Amino acid sequence: TMQHGSTPRAGRAVTTPAAQVAVQQTQQSVQTQSVQTQQVGAATLSTTTTSTTTTTTLVAKATARGVAVAPAPPVRDSAGLMWQLEEEALSQSGMLTAQELFLAQLKSEGVLPPVPDWATTRSALTYEFVKTPEGSMVSCTQAGALASAPPPSFKGIPLSSQEHVILEDLLFVLVGIEGTFIKAVTRPNPPSQRPSLTFAVDDSLDLSFRAVLHRVLPCALYYINLRQYCAVGSRYEAGLVSHALAAAIQTLLREYCILIAQLEEQYRAGALTLQKLLFYLHDATHTLCLLNGVADEALSSSARGGALLNLIAGISLKQAADERTADLFCFLMKRATIPYFNMLAQWIYKGEIQDPYHEFLVEEHDDIFKENRTVDALDQYWELRYTVRKEMLPAFLAPLADKIMTTGKQLNAMRECGEAIPEDVAEELSYVAPKEQHQQQQQQGGSYAEKIERAYTFASKALLDLLLHKHHLMQCLKSLKCYFLLSQGDFMMQFLDISYLELSKNFKDISLTKLNSLLEVALRSSAEDGDPFKDDLMCDLLPYGLINFLLKVLHVDATTGTVVVRPAEQPQVNEKISGLEAFTLDFRVKFPLSIVLSKLVLLKYQLIFRHLFMLKHVERCLNSSWITHMMVKSQGHSLHQIHTLRQRMIHLLQNFLYFVVYEVLEPNWHKLMQTLPSATSVDDVLRQHADFLDSCLVQCTLTDPRLVKLVARLLAHCLKFAQFVETFLKELSGAVDAHRAAAAATVAGAVGAAAATDDEPVVAQFMSVHGGEFYRMLGHLDASFMASLFTLLSALQAESQRGSNPGMAHLYACLDYNGFYAEYRERHAELQPVANVPKV
Repeated sequence: TMQHGSTPRAGRAVTTPAAQVAVQQTQQSVQTQSVQTQQVGAATLSTTTTSTTTTTTLVAKATARGVAVAPAPPVRDSAGLMWQLEEEALSQSGMLTAQELFLAQLKSEGVLPPVPDWATTRSALTYEFVKTPEGSMVSCTQAGALASAPPPSFKGIPLSSQEHVILEDLLFVLVGIEGTFIKAVTRPNPPSQRPSLTFAVDDSLDLSFRAVLHRVLPCALYYINLRQYCAVGSRYEAGLVSHALAAAIQTLLREYCILIAQLEEQYRAGALTLQKLLFYLHDATHTLCLLNGVADEALSSSARGGALLNLIAGISLKQAADERTADLFCFLMKRATIPYFNMLAQWIYKGEIQDPYHEFLVEEHDDIFKENRTVDALDQYWELRYTVRKEMLPAFLAPLADKIMTTGKQLNAMRECGEAIPEDVAEELSYVAPKEQHQQQQQQGGSYAEKIERAYTFASKALLDLLLHKHHLMQCLKSLKCYFLLSQGDFMMQFLDISYLELSKNFKDISLTKLNSLLEVALRSSAEDGDPFKDDLMCDLLPYGLINFLLKVLHVDATTGTVVVRPAEQPQVNEKISGLEAFTLDFRVKFPLSIVLSKLVLLKYQLIFRHLFMLKHVERCLNSSWITHMMVKSQGHSLHQIHTLRQRMIHLLQNFLYFVVYEVLEPNWHKLMQTLPSATSVDDVLRQHADFLDSCLVQCTLTDPRLVKLVARLLAHCLKFAQFVETFLKELSGAVDAHRAAAAATVAGAVGAAAATDDEPVVAQFMSVHGGEFYRMLGHLDASFMASLFTLLSALQAESQRGSNPGMAHLYACLDYNGFYAEYRERHAELQPVANVPKV
């Protein structure tokens, strides 16, 4: 990369002292980078050895030039100059940068090993111009000399000798050692920027030589900047990707130093001129200029990890106009991505994250673990345990980000279950440039994208098999259908019969322990006795009614059509609701089934269950009033008006239940059972199951606030009617029973027929006292119910015409299948909604 075609071969023996020093310098620097990048634990020992070797090399080089060496002052090296200036400026302002906050976080986590003080106080560790206490830049061979001394004059030196002298100085300056006639000068910049470095040469130098010199010296500046970046980028806190990039740049700098050593050999042989030097350094200068741009961008942005890879890729797109430049950036990307791909392989083949410097695209949240899913409704282990750091996502992995995340999560779930992950599926991952992808695909193993696809397929199949076969996911879903969707609701009717008195109390006065005992009795005496998941079912009491909860928490996303739960907007606690309004079922789900059946999923099941439970409860109350009515009717009192209104209400409830169960729940369940076997990953199962629940909630009218209120109003009318009729008929039956008891005591041996005939005056007297109020209230309930029912039918008809919810047309047909209510509304056109509607 560095050498031109006519440059001396890299394999040529190096015999001059300066060349030997340069080779030793580059070899030792590369060894230092390799040790620090690959063996973090042994960094201290490696740095100690390098420091000693560095000092010895510089002293040897200075001695070869015949310059006395003074002890170096204890100041920071120039590699840390920029960070030193930042620290000084921030210490004055009292502010902390994101870099310092990150360092503090790493130190608190114990990630950064201790670094000895001499690593930042020794000034000659990086073979570059050293900062003296006076603030100027001088060579390490002149650290004790006067910093402000001007460069020597060329007056008196013949023109033929000036080129020889300036060539010798240039060969030293090009490797970071100040020459005799070429001086390094710094210009102060704002505190947030590092000082700019320039070179000073006496004006007495020949103008033509000076022109060539100004074209060569930028190469020295690039070299110094890159050495500084390698020192900063190799620090622990810079991250593994930065370490790898610094090592890659150091490899190129080693080639550059070998080139300088070969040029020095030509100089000693008298075959080097300034024009040749400029020619030989042309390609190297271009390469160092590109590398310097990368280093400056990396330092100014403090990028690390995936962000640093994106930075390199972005610069490559802008500047890689020719093949040589493209090859250079491809080399940098291949080297810099090695640690990143190592982390990626650890994630997609083992489900583990080894990211000490927070550089990987997947972030692990240690405070979320699989046992805490009951803490909050949205505490989803599968969704929140691992998340994507978008700023650390390399652009070349963006199309595969979802599969990378899912693959690691699935393997991690298997590890949490104690399952062993086979090691033979692991493959070596490496970066492939776009132009090399076709060639890589033809080779054995394919590109990294194909390997990620294979890892995703394996992990998906492994976890899905674990859920379906070892943990019986399908059986668990069928159990949830039986319990929450009441597909086999015989246990619920038995439970209502034995727990009705307890549930009729205020929810605060109800014992959950007693309810769970009654539920267990109902389960063991029903068809669900053989269900393996019946012991995981339990009762719960929520301190708010279903309707208020639906109106406050549920809504449908207009763009995606999915049902969204907003737990932050939960309704206020209602202290006065009964146990029947607060009752719901809960289900204990163990890991890994909790991946599919999270708390949010169970919440949706609970919403559907509470809706069905309320419909069943109202139907039971109407049936109970019918039983009481039949008892009174057997005594000879028909009261047919009650029967007519009750039959309309029962017709409404039964047809509504029929629609919910057979037009909504069963078809959607059948569709789910057909699509689940085709799922190839847990995410497919999650998506299909979520679609099933969302469809059920929408088609059951639970996401439409207007329809929810109308249905709730109708149920309130039915409950009020059932309670009113039950109370009235019991009072009537009590009056008749009291009359019969009195008659039996007066007339011994009275026959039943005589007793029944004697009831008519009692009934007539009771109706004369309470009949007016009874018929007035019955008429009020009838008008209110019919007005609310017509409003509901009109709303259903409007929804079906809009086409937003096709199921509303089916519901309308179920409620008015023979057109009775349409004719009734025409005959009673004056019927209007009653203002005094029972409050929901």
